[in-house]
Amino acid sequence: MSQPSPEFDESLKRVFDHIRNRHHDLPTLPILSSPQTISDTIAALPITLPDTGKGLSETTDYLINTLLPGILQAQNGPRYFGFVVGGVTESAQLADVLGGSYDENVQVTLPGVTAATAIESRTLELVLDLVDIPRERYLGRTITTGATASNVLGLGRSLSKRVYTSANRLACARDHLYSVSPHIPPGYSYAQDGPPSSPTLPNPPIIILALHPHYSIQKAASVVGLGAGPRIIHSIPASPADELAFDMTYLRDRLEKEKAVGRGVIVSYGLGEVNTGGIGSDLEEVADLCDELGAWLHVDAGWSTSRSRSSADKDSIWWFCRIRAWNEPSDKGDG
Repeated sequence: MSQPSPEFDESLKRVFDHIRNRHHDLPTLPILSSPQTISDTIAALPITLPDTGKGLSETTDYLINTLLPGILQAQNGPRYFGFVVGGVTESAQLADVLGGSYDENVQVTLPGVTAATAIESRTLELVLDLVDIPRERYLGRTITTGATASNVLGLGRSLSKRVYTSANRLACARDHLYSVSPHIPPGYSYAQDGPPSSPTLPNPPIIILALHPHYSIQKAASVVGLGAGPRIIHSIPASPADELAFDMTYLRDRLEKEKAVGRGVIVSYGLGEVNTGGIGSDLEEVADLCDELGAWLHVDAGWSTSRSRSSADKDSIWWFCRIRAWNEPSDKGDG
């Protein structure tokens, strides 16, 4: 960044005045912009890249008075109930402002240079404390941008017996299942050696069984090389008694057949249905069955982390102590 300009202090004050005033008005602000305001914002978007920039003051004015009026006006307020996003504490909002200002890159650090990675690690330890999970249960952990990034890492990279959290979900499953496949050398690493080749390897070598998989599972499976078509992701019938639970007879029969041919299986369990927060009644049985038949249990815990803090679901914390990989709520951002 260049040296601070004389306009910076004035523009900064305008930005913070806007944030402060909006924050105090959240309880009464309209949730949505008017159709005319949205149209005006869209019409004001530049059609081509300008030869010169607007400058700091004019850019600030453009953002506050032209672009922002055309977006959701009170998504983080008390009256927004759209999907699984919305709402923020005051401390988190200010932390976002400060974090963006410092623009720290946690990925690229060296010992003795910054405390950023230690802060991230301790933050994740506190998240585990929040839901009463022993810290040693999840030793490999990191913060991702949201559901898709979390599922990508979890679907694709793991070491055979280690345990991972949200950042290592479907990536973990892929490497683990290849490392224990009876058709290729033990400990095979997809991450190091790429797609394996063996005349006995089933086609496809790994499949995903799910009840109602979130679309981010499909995206992640495609990105990590598992595939996302109907040959890869298979829908399992629901229990007649619980539409959010598996038909356990069908699941057992399917896992036994796949084990007989040496095919890797990821069982994706939606722990907290994305629109209702509903939770199936059979996760313990599914976990036992996956342990018995060598399947990887991949849990999309978009809503259940917060539910586990309620008195009604307090006993459900064992969910997170049984599964190999889980993610935090999707409202962190979904790419």
